[in-house]
Amino acid sequence: MKATIKNLIDNTDTKLGRFISMFIQVLILISVVTFSMETIPDLSSQTRICFAKLKLFASSFLPLSTSLGFMLRSEDLNFFSAFMG
Repeated sequence: MKATIKNLIDNTDTKLGRFISMFIQVLILISVVTFSMETIPDLSSQTRICFAKLKLFASSFLPLSTSLGFMLRSEDLNFFSAFMG
């Protein structure tokens, strides 16, 4: 099961793999753009609400995908223990 999910996420040769990869990239882009645009001082309240909703949407998926990536690559991350002492 773990190998199937890892292959699905890492393999961009399939339509679903490409979709997942592009979806995560779009979420990162949304997060960066909304963060940058929120610094504009003269934004209307409606625009700020729209940015807050976009940021909430992106922020809900990114930790999930990061956690899933770490879980799937747990054996590849053994080098971190060398830094722990």
